[in-house]
Formats: sequence, C-alpha cells, structure tokens
Amino acid sequence: MAGGHVWFVPGYGIGRSAQELAIARIRNHRVPLVLTDLALYDVNYRPLFPLVAEYVQHHYDRRGEFRFGEDTGVGVFVARAAGWTATDPATGLPCGSSAAAHGSVR
Repeated sequence: MAGGHVWFVPGYGIGRSAQELAIARIRNHRVPLVLTDLALYDVNYRPLFPLVAEYVQHHYDRRGEFRFGEDTGVGVFVARAAGWTATDPATGLPCGSSAAAHGSVR
C-alpha cells in the first residue's frame, strides 16, 4: 500500500511513470514486506511491472510462503533494510518481532 496501490492489477497502472511513482512512494515509507501471488508473479507481474519487479528483486529477499488451499500460494519477501532475522516458530514465516527470536511469539 505504500506504493499507492493495495495490489498491482495487470492492465492497470502498468506504464513507466506509474511504476516510477509507486517505487518513489515505497522509498519514502518503511515497507518491510512484499506479498506476491506465486502463480501469477512470473507470468503477469514481472513482465507487466518490470520496474517494480526489478526494485523488489534488488531490495527484498524471498523468505517464505503460505498457502490458501492447494492452488493459491503467497510469497513473502522481506526488505533487506528491515533487518528481520527472526522467524515465527509456528509458521516459519519471517517476523520483525525480537520476541520471535527468543521463541516467545505464538
């Protein structure tokens, strides 16, 4: 949402200037997580939003995924600058809480 979008929709806001504006907004806010639809990311988002995809590639690391049923997977990317090293013991997903590093997050 820091990029000015709840999500990037193929066919909407795909122009260079719209992508540059989204990246500028992301740079001006603390954006520790990027969530992606794993089934569509390489097929739709990377080709349609190449500037945003490149920004994510250079500033975020894929650190996990979670699933909704059998077909829908969501990739979890964490900003390198966030410094998150902990993972939630119950889910294995990245966690920005220092409590997770000590096993006290449930």
